[in-house]
This record gives sequence, structure tokens and C-alpha cells, in this order.
Amino acid sequence: MVQIENLSFAYNKVPVLKDISLSIAKGAVLGLAGLNGAGKTTLLEIIAGYLKPITGSANVDQIKCSYLETQPFFYSNITGKEYLSFITRKDHSFSIEKWNDVFHLPLHELIENYSSGMKKKLAIMGIIALERELILLDEPFNALDLESVEIVKLILPILKKQGKTIIITSHILSTLTDTCDSICYLENGSIKGIYSKQQFPGLAEELLSDTSNRFQTKIDDAFSNS
Repeated sequence: MVQIENLSFAYNKVPVLKDISLSIAKGAVLGLAGLNGAGKTTLLEIIAGYLKPITGSANVDQIKCSYLETQPFFYSNITGKEYLSFITRKDHSFSIEKWNDVFHLPLHELIENYSSGMKKKLAIMGIIALERELILLDEPFNALDLESVEIVKLILPILKKQGKTIIITSHILSTLTDTCDSICYLENGSIKGIYSKQQFPGLAEELLSDTSNRFQTKIDDAFSNS
């Protein structure tokens, strides 16, 4: 379980997260949604142990946590296979060959020659290879082609059945409604609402109507002066 209590965080005294309390059960898949700057990535980095909250706490065993960053980092001058071999434990069941039958990467080539989508797929393979109990995925669908998006959607329920706890951020609401048990919507660093699967059908309409109401007049004004 991930237990977050009254957590706040700021960069240079500018508040980013404000009094966040959240409980995530083992084996649950939680989506984090919100506009740019809402605090999604910062929250993941605190859960992963990269950042320390100013107040409050995040009760997490970081040893059992794996974190997929929006733009994965790789050392230079190593191949995809070398990367996967380095992070795969000998006593684990991860098969580089079988997983590459799924993702079709040129594993013998240097990673620096990969496209953004190929790097993202390699990083996802690395997350699977680590076999951690808590998986944090920051924009896992970014840069992926349509086929790879569907592959990741097929993988996530299997990880859930294995008892993995998964937290996903995405700017594409449909990728969260397709894969998550619940969605936490962050707005200006605070939790605006937590929505169950039963509430997903009306969630997109609620969020989009709010955007339409706030911006339609501004857009009309901008066009009128073009």
C-alpha cells in the first residue's frame, strides 16, 4: 500500500503540492490526471524517493519501487541488450528474447541511435525486468505508436493480476479510463477529486465542459483581433 498524508511540496517557496492525502491499495491501478504544472510528476518523484516533502509524509518502500520517467535516461555507448542485461537479475523470469518479440527493438544497436518511441519501449521493458511491487509510470504512452499503446494497455492488467501496484500519469484521459481502477485529478497542486471506474463515463464530459466554459470567450476574443 502507498499511504500519503497531508503532503506538501514547494520549489523555491512556490507551492507545487498542497496538503495531499491519498491511499493506494496493493494491486490497484491509479491514474493521475491534470493540466501541465498540476504536480503529477512531482508527486511521483516524492513517492519514488527523489524528492522530500516539506510537510506530511509518503509511506513507501522505495526499494520495491520502479519509476519510468517521461523522458528515460540511458548511458551512452551501450546497446539495448546491454541495458536490459545489466538490470535483469539472474533469478528472475524476465526473458529479453521473448519480450523483444513483443516490442521489436534493434537490441544490438546503440541506444543513442534509437527514436524517442524506441527508447520509451526499451524503458518499459526495463521496468518489467525489474519486477518491483510498485510501478510508477510518468506519461508511459508519450512517443509510442498506436500499436505500442495497445501493447502497454494489454500488459498493465497482467501486472495488476501479479499484485503490482501501479500509478500512471497521462495527458490523454482515455488511456487512464482504459487502464485504471480510479483516477485522481490534480488541479493547482491539490486534489480536485478522486473518481471510481463507475464515474469514468462522465469524467471526460465534466472536465471538458469546464475547459470549454473557461476558454470559449477568450478564444473568440483572440480570433476577433486576428
